[in-house]
Amino acid sequence: MENKRIKAWASLMLDGLLVILIIASIIWMFWGFDGVLLASNAEGFKYFTVESNLFLGIATAASLPFDIQILQGKREDRPKWLYLLNHAAVISTSVTMLTVLFFLGPTMGYELMFMQVNILMHLINPVVGLIHYLCFGHEEEKVGWQFSLLGAISVLLYGFVYTLNVVIHNGYGDPKYDWYGFGASGAGGGILSAFLMAFLTALLSVALYFAREGIRRWMNPA
Repeated sequence: MENKRIKAWASLMLDGLLVILIIASIIWMFWGFDGVLLASNAEGFKYFTVESNLFLGIATAASLPFDIQILQGKREDRPKWLYLLNHAAVISTSVTMLTVLFFLGPTMGYELMFMQVNILMHLINPVVGLIHYLCFGHEEEKVGWQFSLLGAISVLLYGFVYTLNVVIHNGYGDPKYDWYGFGASGAGGGILSAFLMAFLTALLSVALYFAREGIRRWMNPA
């Protein structure tokens, strides 16, 4: 029982920290710093970085009342729908982090990718969210691995709207419409990038699900 209470406190503290970090990130962004992927005011919401962080913040804030109820002994675990929501949110910010580490960082420079508010949105927030998901995300296996693919929905929706916007405006490589530069090599490259992102996101969703289940079983031996 004491171990369960400690885990409940740790989960609540991490959730609270993450909500504070994401609120701070959004406020910082609205101060209007200059730089690539640092847009002032509402313009910043066109970036998946900002949208994924906001998504994670909302999902985490929704977890707080359940954290408190678990700590008070009023319930054993979070509801299934909240687990799936948090899974999707963590996938979103993990995609943001991995894209920065393996694509945007090498092509645009890590110093730029981690400057000012970017250090929170590109690295710290995703890492804190991932740690919480892997260590405290769920007490019992309530969903099959197939449901983990729902984590890719936000990335697929963003990719569809992003690609459509580039195609409609014939803006391949134009920072005004193709701000990530996925279509810099033309329509074929843009479409290939979209399919590749969708495929890798699906793989990441399943991989994190099984990683979470492995850690859950290790932390809760029968």
